[in-house]
Amino acid sequence: MLDFLHSMSRESQWIVFGAIAALALGVLAFAHWTEVRFMALRLWYRVPLIGRGARLARNDQKDGSKSEWFPSERELCSDFIQFLPQEASDAEYLRAESYLTRANEQGRSEIKWYYWVIILVLLIAEAVSFGYLLAGYIAQQATISQQTYLGYLIAIVIAIALLALTHRTGREWHQNHLRSTVREWYSTRPENEQQRVLKPMSDVSLNNNDRDDGQPSYIQLANRLDGGRGAKYLPAYGWTVFTAFIVVAIGVLAFYMRTELLHSIMIDKTIHSSAPASPSDTNTDIFETIGRTITGPADTRSRAQKNDDEERAAEAAFIVLSLVFIAMQAVGVGSGFFFGFAGRESEKAHRLMGGYSTLEQFRRAQIGRRDLVVRVSQSHLTRLQGKLAAQSTAGSASDTAGDRNFERYVAGVERNRKAAEQTQTPPLPQAGPNRPETEDEMRRRLEAEVQAELAREREDKLRAEIRARLSEGRA
Repeated sequence: MLDFLHSMSRESQWIVFGAIAALALGVLAFAHWTEVRFMALRLWYRVPLIGRGARLARNDQKDGSKSEWFPSERELCSDFIQFLPQEASDAEYLRAESYLTRANEQGRSEIKWYYWVIILVLLIAEAVSFGYLLAGYIAQQATISQQTYLGYLIAIVIAIALLALTHRTGREWHQNHLRSTVREWYSTRPENEQQRVLKPMSDVSLNNNDRDDGQPSYIQLANRLDGGRGAKYLPAYGWTVFTAFIVVAIGVLAFYMRTELLHSIMIDKTIHSSAPASPSDTNTDIFETIGRTITGPADTRSRAQKNDDEERAAEAAFIVLSLVFIAMQAVGVGSGFFFGFAGRESEKAHRLMGGYSTLEQFRRAQIGRRDLVVRVSQSHLTRLQGKLAAQSTAGSASDTAGDRNFERYVAGVERNRKAAEQTQTPPLPQAGPNRPETEDEMRRRLEAEVQAELAREREDKLRAEIRARLSEGRA
């Protein structure tokens, strides 16, 4: 790999390293896309003359409504409020944590972005020699530089495809492990549950996590896991077989192409080394000619033996390279087996928890993210209000600017949202003395009462868990 890089031109090396750096930056930006957009908006508001903040500052007129807010102030707050994190309550965190615990996926996480970069770079480095070899066959008339670019492009494509396949295979192995856990727990169930059938409940979800309270652990795990064909919780190896076929096929093809190219090189070398001396060479000493005639067959056998030894050594090296290529795919399989989730809504639950292992960390992170957005938004709003006040002739822009802050805008939006929700859900028709309650109205009323009672029980239960956790933390 290093010899190949040294043989490349300076321009080619910069292109290769630039492509790797761009790939790493792309993965990083994708993993933190919300933060990237927030940073871009902050920078765009600070651009003079043509920036968002400069253009809003030119509009110092109200729109004629009774609102005390200027249109430019509302637009600024509207731009930043989308980055305000949706607050999840302690009850939602505990519900998500309980879901992951019952799915036997507590403590797991999504793979970090830098792991993706490291794995992809390793796979590209391993596949680059094969890609360069393929480029020589695909574009035989191309220059060395063009074949180099094509070889790296082929290596990147192969590495990305294999990483996707091996990661999905690892995820399949993790799912099979959970299915095996269901069967193992079911087979070792207590005596009083021997007559119980392994049948999952279909209405268990993240929002309805307490639906299977009191159920055995194997039922709780089965409720959150795809049981496969017939819900028998048997292992499936479709992705494993397909990925193994692709990986072995590429490894065998790479070995075949390398050995064929080596064989061609060795034939050319043998032909050139055994070519007879030119008859026009009249300066050759007669004794040298006689000696070459005597030792010629021995030299030919020696060269043939040397070529055979070199070819066998090269073939052994090619076998090792193919085995290393196949073994490298275990990195991708491991990324899928040790990271990620197999439960139906485990990934959603993990996102709701924010990736934090304790409730205290979750609270601190939420407060920190919210304070950052509020502080940055208020800073831009204050700067805008200052510009509006400088341009206002009547001074109306600065009279009540202190009352028009970002947090007040957020509170107003929240009030409007709750009012809209109440308007969209009309109350149930009430039966009066002149009209008896119909059967449908009675059913709806009873269902509403049952749901309200269940909600109160869930809230009381979660509040008790929160108090217990807080008391443990203080202890």
